[in-house]
Amino acid sequence: MALGLINPYITGTPINNKEKFFGRDDLFRFIEDHLLQGTSVILLHGQRRIGKSSLLAQIPNFLSHLRQFVFIPLSLEGQSHGSLADILHHLATGIVRRLNLSEDQVKIPTKDALESDPRVFSVGFFIQLYQVLGDRKPVLLLDEFDTIGDRTDQTTTEDFFRHLQSMITNQPARFCLIPVVGRRLDDVKILVSLFRQAPRKEVSLLDETHTRQLITKPAEGILEYQPSAIGAIWQLCAGHPYFIQVLCSVLFEKARDKQEDRVQDWQKITEEDVKKNINEAIERADNGLAWFRQGLPIAERVVFAAIAEMQERSHPDPWKLLTDNGVVLTNELYEALETLKTGGFIQERELSELSHDRPYSHAIIVELVRHWFIRRHSLRTEILELDRLHPEVFPLYQQAKELQEQGDVIEAIALYEQVLQINPNHFQALLGMASACLEDEQFNQAVELYTRICKVDNLSLRYREAFVKSLLGNGRDFMQTGNFVQAKTQFLTAIELEPENKRTQQRLSEVEAQLEQQQEQIRASLQTLRNPFFVGAPVPPEFFVGRKFAIGIAFDQISNRSQLAIWGNTGIGKSSLLQFLASPEVWRENGLDRKQAIIVTLNCADIVPFTPDAFWKEIFSLIQNEVSENEPLQKDIEQILHSLSVVKNDYIRLIIGKIGEQGKFLLLLLDDFDTALYPTANYTEDDMQSFLSQFRNLAVHSKERDNFSIIATSKKRLNELGPRPNPNYSPWYNHYWFQQLRQFNEQEVSELLNRMPTELKLTTQLRQVIQEVSGGYPVLLQNACYLIYDFWRSGQNLTIENFAGEFIKANDHIFQDWWLSCDEAEESLLIFIAISRLQSRLQKRQYEFIDMELILSQNERKLTNLEEMGLIKRTIQLGTTDYQFTSSMMEFWVLREIETSDEEKLIRWNQITLNLMSLPQADRIQFILRGLRHSKDASASVIDWLSKLAPSTSFGIR
Repeated sequence: MALGLINPYITGTPINNKEKFFGRDDLFRFIEDHLLQGTSVILLHGQRRIGKSSLLAQIPNFLSHLRQFVFIPLSLEGQSHGSLADILHHLATGIVRRLNLSEDQVKIPTKDALESDPRVFSVGFFIQLYQVLGDRKPVLLLDEFDTIGDRTDQTTTEDFFRHLQSMITNQPARFCLIPVVGRRLDDVKILVSLFRQAPRKEVSLLDETHTRQLITKPAEGILEYQPSAIGAIWQLCAGHPYFIQVLCSVLFEKARDKQEDRVQDWQKITEEDVKKNINEAIERADNGLAWFRQGLPIAERVVFAAIAEMQERSHPDPWKLLTDNGVVLTNELYEALETLKTGGFIQERELSELSHDRPYSHAIIVELVRHWFIRRHSLRTEILELDRLHPEVFPLYQQAKELQEQGDVIEAIALYEQVLQINPNHFQALLGMASACLEDEQFNQAVELYTRICKVDNLSLRYREAFVKSLLGNGRDFMQTGNFVQAKTQFLTAIELEPENKRTQQRLSEVEAQLEQQQEQIRASLQTLRNPFFVGAPVPPEFFVGRKFAIGIAFDQISNRSQLAIWGNTGIGKSSLLQFLASPEVWRENGLDRKQAIIVTLNCADIVPFTPDAFWKEIFSLIQNEVSENEPLQKDIEQILHSLSVVKNDYIRLIIGKIGEQGKFLLLLLDDFDTALYPTANYTEDDMQSFLSQFRNLAVHSKERDNFSIIATSKKRLNELGPRPNPNYSPWYNHYWFQQLRQFNEQEVSELLNRMPTELKLTTQLRQVIQEVSGGYPVLLQNACYLIYDFWRSGQNLTIENFAGEFIKANDHIFQDWWLSCDEAEESLLIFIAISRLQSRLQKRQYEFIDMELILSQNERKLTNLEEMGLIKRTIQLGTTDYQFTSSMMEFWVLREIETSDEEKLIRWNQITLNLMSLPQADRIQFILRGLRHSKDASASVIDWLSKLAPSTSFGIR
């Protein structure tokens, strides 16, 4: 070893040398200010190993100019078991020794004297001390102060703290106490309550400037740290002085070894040197890190380990990670996260910091600690520690265990349940209860418990046999109730655990034979039944479901002879709703007399070319069909229909008036009313304005308005269509009540799916797939159910692949219509959203592009339009906004559109993207689009994802 190269980095002991101490200027100023103000107690606190002892050791050095104070460093280490007399004797002895006082100057009270009267310390001993020190005030620097709080005998702890409080009260301004606490102050509540007026300051991480000094100054003139190496140490240690010292100590030793081996540039420390020595630094810091971990309560360790694992796996959510590992989320765990944040152990990441590579919401501040946690304390190990979270349940658990051993499994299960109610993460109780349930042949409960145990323990061999027994028993119970699909699922899980188990193989063969027989019976019965779902036409009223809110509004408007404008995208169910509103049965259900209304239902798109005259003639023809042949109204309408112009002669008011004279009113149910809001060669802007004004006059100003009501449907809001209103007049659409039709909610979807014949009971997985592919759109729901029914009736094998293929073919025109109803910018946003989901699905970096959040945030209006059309949905999780397609099959269609695009389309899309984003972003999009072209990976990823929702074993009936 080379002479003279002594390692200057100090690890494990307080730094006493002023020249080797860096930072903490703010703390020294804080202490000085309060000392000069006469403060009696100054509380310092911080994480373990953060440098609190070094700080106390440096107070006499950095505040040496305060001649009126005598700083006395003391430690309460080792005082967690002694009596109050022992603690006071220890302090008195320490004060005398630190000040080098003789027995003649200050006499140390004996333990017996202190045992008899603790006031001997505060009165007798301190009076002597004051006499010796004269005008100078003693400042007790108390290290390891929270050691007293660790005692099992809390009476002594309280007596000690109250004794100090009494001294401060009775001897104000005579002395000062500066204790340091190595934990959060909330954990030592008695200390905080007694000294609640005391100023407090956290000993926290060093800033970047002082970190750089701590790295470079001790080895100045020996080592040369490159800026990238300093940056790497800063990233790993985040300003934590202990870990900086450990890592730099290792780097110094490695450099010294290089010097001995005469390696060129041995003194230069590079970023690569830092990275190569992380593991050795972790080894060196193992004891300190273990001490650091022990300072965390159990719940905080678990959350800390989850966040460490989350960062390792680039997992976005610690809670999902914990539940995936069998943990039930409790208040203690949620509170632990908040405590770790306030304690400076973890930080919540800003939205701008999140990326596909680093999507996690929280991060451990000191990266070196995270590395150690991953290596030494797996998440699973920490999770198993949750057994000790509520010590009060231990007697209950022991009693349950004893009862089970004695054969009283019913009572044992009851006690295990009590344990799990208090601590749902007591895994020994979970295991005991699973075993007891299996013993009592409660197979379903046993399977549920062993499934959770499997997540925690990865199902070691000792539990596997019991789990398989539970699955076989549960499968047998399902078979006895005729639920063969669920039985098959149990047996397949058992086969995965023990592939060679002959008994399981036999049970699986039996249930598959039963399923085939059941399927044949179902197919035979379906041949005689009508498909209850409707494709390509409005749903008949007797099969109509949902829309209760919209129906209520419609009948309110009808009763008030008002006007209603219903809008929604293609396939949302507008035509079916109008047909339903004309049903006599529906009128009765809503308390109205259908005979009082002459109802005319007209699809405006059927009038080609559209003109006001053609429109009203069609209306009069339909009215004529609704009235009896003997009514005078027949002759009036006949004359009108033979006139040259219905509109000019104002026959409309005449007919509505005569309808009113009969005690009736006219209800127009006008589908696709937006046809009347686009000019053509035969229908000018002026014609449109006159036509719409006539409607408004009928509804608002004419005396016939009480005999007239309209319900009109359109793809968009009427105010977004038609002529721009004149600012000097009321808008032509002002008399309508606007009502949007949205996708079906969960209840409406369930109501529709329940129309499946009783012979076909949809599995939960298949229901989930139907919801995913349809996004709640009625037209897609009807088509999906129609196809599934047809598959089963024809005896075809129902798989995700063949279902998806038929579904796309059946709905291609719907997706095409949705696509064409978007403007170019909206099309581009749909493409961006489709691509953004590829990276997480395919885990391929070539599908990443920068600033997706920024691009979307700059196009809020367009995104809102797409939401209102029902094409996308917005979710917010952990402060992050995410957009996804409501229908996964629409996403598939968009990706296929990209894959089959030609050069002309790519050029057009590139021109559009340049209007939405910067040139580098547009180039990146163009690169991705060209990569997707003629590829099937992207669209196939949607099918693969759907397959995970419904594996082949469960994609069917139950």
